[in-house]
Amino acid sequence: MWGEDQTNDKIKLEEHVEKRKRTKCTEKEVNINEEEMSNALKFMGNWKTSGPDGIMNFYLKKMKSLHGVLLDMVNKLINGKENMEELKKMRTLLLPKNENPLVSDYR
Repeated sequence: MWGEDQTNDKIKLEEHVEKRKRTKCTEKEVNINEEEMSNALKFMGNWKTSGPDGIMNFYLKKMKSLHGVLLDMVNKLINGKENMEELKKMRTLLLPKNENPLVSDYR
């Protein structure tokens, strides 16, 4: 399941990103507007496990003052004006279903 295919996909993605950095892009910039961002936030689960930043989706939805900053960051990422290294980091948490879990008792 976690074999060579994912490694190849990661290499292909990194090659694609590097190629995009080296070539002059003639495509128009893509910009997400506030309405699109608001609609995307609505469909995110409130209490799903957070990323490395530790911020739960609930707070992203409620802190409307951050939406402009978040929108700016997303648009920079989409248009290649921001470093994508932070997006490659992740954290996996195993949550026990009971007090004395066996290997199979984790979510």
